[in-house]
Amino acid sequence: MFTRLPRRPAADAAALDRLLAAGALAPPPAAAGAELQRAAAQAAALARPAPAVGAAAGARVALPLDVDIDVVYVRVGFLPAAPASWSQISGLGRASAPAVAQAGGRLQPGLAVGRDDAALIAGLAAAYGAPPAAAAPAPDAAALDGPAGDAAASQISRWLHDGDLWPAADPVAAFTDGRAGAILAPASAIGPIEAALGGHASFMTGTLPGMPARVRVLALLPYGPPRSRAAAAAFAAFLEEPEPQAVWAAQTGRLPASRKALDTATWRAYAAHHPEVARWAAGLAQATTWPPDGAAAALDAARARLALLFGTGTGGTGGGGR
Repeated sequence: MFTRLPRRPAADAAALDRLLAAGALAPPPAAAGAELQRAAAQAAALARPAPAVGAAAGARVALPLDVDIDVVYVRVGFLPAAPASWSQISGLGRASAPAVAQAGGRLQPGLAVGRDDAALIAGLAAAYGAPPAAAAPAPDAAALDGPAGDAAASQISRWLHDGDLWPAADPVAAFTDGRAGAILAPASAIGPIEAALGGHASFMTGTLPGMPARVRVLALLPYGPPRSRAAAAAFAAFLEEPEPQAVWAAQTGRLPASRKALDTATWRAYAAHHPEVARWAAGLAQATTWPPDGAAAALDAARARLALLFGTGTGGTGGGGR
C-alpha cells in the first residue's frame, strides 16, 4: 500500500543537523533500549560531518513531525493584552487586580507557570544573552548555572514577590477551571483550552522570545524484513511532505516542522481560523533549542532553579497555586 507514496532519500546532513541542534536525536533513556540508543547516537554522530548522511547511514533514522513551544494564554478581560516580552511580565499583578476583584477573589493575579516548567528559566536566561529581535542562543547547563541563570532566577524572584508570577501544579487546568486568568503553557494545549472556554475568541495569546522549541520526531529503526523497512521509509517520506505536515499540525494543534507546510492551502485555512497559531509559527524565529549535548543536564539545572524558587508544595488552590 506504500508503493504509491513518494520515495525519497534518507534525511540529508543538513536535515539531521537541524534535528541535532533541536536535541531531537539525543540518546533516549536506558529504559528505551540499547538498540534505540545506538541508532540515535549513530544518527547524531553522522549528522555533523557526513556530506551524505543517507548513503552513510543506509536508512532514515529520524525525521521531525511537529514542533511545540510554550506561549502565554490570557483570558479576555483579565489583562489589556497578552505579554509579548519578558519586561511586560512586570506589573501583571497590579494590571490583573481589577479582574481578580470582579471575580470575587476566585482568580489568582498575575501569570501562572508550571512548577517544573524548565522552559521558563531557560527562555528567560537565553533572552538575557540575546539582542532584541534576534534568535536567542541555546541555553545549556553551564549557562543556567552561570550569570544568565542567576539573572533569570533573580527576575523570577522579583515577579513572585510582586505577585506577577505564581507556580501552578497544572497551569492548563488552573486556566480552564477559572483559577488562573493568564498562564504559560504549551501551544498544543490550545485544543483543550478552546473546548473549555468556548472557542479561541475567549482568550488572547502571546509569545516570549527565547522560549525553547520542542521538536517531536518519528524514529525508524532497522527492524523487520527489507520490505517492511522500505514501506516505513516511504511512509516517513510522505509525512515529511508539506501537505501531510500541514494536515498533521492542524489535527494535533502543534506547529509544522516543515516551513514549506506554512505555504499550503491547508495550513492557511487553519491559520485563518486560528490567528494566534499563525503568530506562534512566526514567533519560532525567536525561539531557542536545547543543545544536543547535555540537554538533560540543562533541563535538570533549570528545574533545580525552579525548585529553589517555587518550593515543593502544591499550595492551597486545589493543587494549582501558591
